[in-house]
Amino acid sequence: MEELASQAETEQAARKGNLKGLYLTTKKLIDKFHQTDKPVEDKNDNPLTTTKEQLKRWAEHFKELSSKGEIRKAIKVLKNRTATGSDDIPAEATKADIETAVGILYSLFGKIWEKEEVPAQWKEGLVIKLPKKGDLIATTEEPCCGQY
Repeated sequence: MEELASQAETEQAARKGNLKGLYLTTKKLIDKFHQTDKPVEDKNDNPLTTTKEQLKRWAEHFKELSSKGEIRKAIKVLKNRTATGSDDIPAEATKADIETAVGILYSLFGKIWEKEEVPAQWKEGLVIKLPKKGDLIATTEEPCCGQY
């Protein structure tokens, strides 16, 4: 009976896009789940005991992470001449006007935080197999591009 309830929780989490809930319930279902109860601590490493204090600290933590300074730092370390994502925006374009990019991203992250929902495109990935240097020549044993 408990397994059916967990399956329902997993399906509900998947429909809502709740990745954390999906992960936790999936782990419970496969019996390899051991959640650690490490206490949330304040900035002075003192454990926070109430749920209200812990939630407040998490909010502070994520607000600090999404500061404009952190966004600026992340943009500056983007590698040039790399493949773009699904948005087709190269790193060089983002770096061309860092302050504008920071403003746009800060606003976007704020909306994501308020809605508590990550855009669907951010959950997608594209994998392209690239042949190794010597694998472009076809042989009788292996027609083409056997190793990646």
